[in-house]
This record gives sequence, structure tokens and C-alpha cells, in this order.
Amino acid sequence: MSGRNGDRILELAYGEAAKLAVVAALAEYEEFGCPGVPTWVVEGERFWGKDRVDWVAEKVKQLKIN
Repeated sequence: MSGRNGDRILELAYGEAAKLAVVAALAEYEEFGCPGVPTWVVEGERFWGKDRVDWVAEKVKQLKIN
């Protein structure tokens, strides 16, 4: 037995909190004018595309250092 409760996971996934989180995420997506998925926004700077992961990591490192 894995200890996972499938019914509980589905309940959470389809629950009101999940719906509100999706609506909020989509509103932010529109607010920041994201061109596609994946898009990361760090300190107001957009990073779009899977080839930008290194750039996002570097930006976060700079913020951590400063």
C-alpha cells in the first residue's frame, strides 16, 4: 500500500481552492502579457521558452546574492 489517497487527491484537484488558484494564475499570465508556456516572471522580467531556464536560474542567483 502506497499511502496515497486517490479520492482525496481528486477532491483537492477539483475543489474550490484549485479553481481559484487557476483563475488567479491565468489573470497573472494575462497581466504580464506572457507570450506562451513556459513563461517565468522574476522581478517583472519575463523569461519565455524552455531555452530560458538557465537565464531564469542566473537571475534568481543574482537576487539571492544581492
